[in-house]
Amino acid sequence: MASTGAGFLPHPAADAACLTPPKRTRAAGPPAAVPGAAIAVTVQEVIGMSESGFPVGVARGVPVVTAPEEIDAANAAGLRAALLDAAARANGRLVVDMSGTQFCDSATLNVLVRAHQRARANGRELLLIITGDTVLRIFALTGVDRVIPNFPTLEQALAPPPTTVLGSPGLPGPRPGACAPPGDVQTPEPPR
Repeated sequence: MASTGAGFLPHPAADAACLTPPKRTRAAGPPAAVPGAAIAVTVQEVIGMSESGFPVGVARGVPVVTAPEEIDAANAAGLRAALLDAAARANGRLVVDMSGTQFCDSATLNVLVRAHQRARANGRELLLIITGDTVLRIFALTGVDRVIPNFPTLEQALAPPPTTVLGSPGLPGPRPGACAPPGDVQTPEPPR
């Protein structure tokens, strides 16, 4: 199997779209105010640092753990401890802000998947904020982007879940542009 040039081996089910990071543009300086636009969500209260040294804050009553620029085997246990601490304060949702994270390894993925499993087992939800192209690529290649809901902003992560036609809460869908392995996509039957 050929390398993608960044040192990653593509997952056999990954298609070419998964190997190309999404195009992103960033405007210089703060965003301009748009009349009628929603105000961006920010962490409103900083609870403090977890014992492991990861900052923990609160936005709209939801604990937010801020991950560092690099998460690997050296500090993944600290992330786990911070998530356990924040989960004890969470009512339903817990957010991991990885917007500043530029690298993560398999130890990180293991911690996040296990935290997601613990949250689901307790009727809760783990949500991720991911903006780095390298991190998005790692999540896409490993399939973790299809397991744990991830969003590009805190505002989108904290938005109410979509509702279905019948008014029941919908399941969080994949991030726009997320890749699904062949066979996972089902075409709905047309109405009769």
